[in-house]
Amino acid sequence: PQNPACVILSVVTDSVNNFSDIDSAFVNIDWTQPSLNFVDDGLSNDIDTTFDATQLSANWGASIDDNSGVSTYFYCIGLTPGADDIVPWLNNGNTTTFTESGLSLSYGNTYYVSVASMNGASLMSDTITSDGVLLLNPSFIADPANSGNSLKIYPVPDRKSVV
Repeated sequence: PQNPACVILSVVTDSVNNFSDIDSAFVNIDWTQPSLNFVDDGLSNDIDTTFDATQLSANWGASIDDNSGVSTYFYCIGLTPGADDIVPWLNNGNTTTFTESGLSLSYGNTYYVSVASMNGASLMSDTITSDGVLLLNPSFIADPANSGNSLKIYPVPDRKSVV
């Protein structure tokens, strides 16, 4: 903060009861938690689907804390918003991206990344969670049994669909 929250005055005595001069110290107190704005699945723009069952990535905007600054980011991955059942909460230092590899994810599931930040006074931000990324099975696209299916794209102004 620009202005100190308080001033501490100190006086000490020795063994024969001599008093010291008064000493003072201005103290800043941080009562405010940092804030986070967004978390996106993927390393840049938000993605909604992925085909890689072995890794997930996310990125988020820098946390804001005017009083004591942001010291650390934490993230986790879960099957529901806020859950950490896939990857438990991990310290990401002061980096606003990560790629978690070596995962064994299941096709058809949506995975959510949650992020929180901690400031220099050890106060935590609220947790924010991505909108989730759906893991699609790439073999479905290449499966010959699916080759007879038509692809429909909407909206088409002059027709109901494009085949």
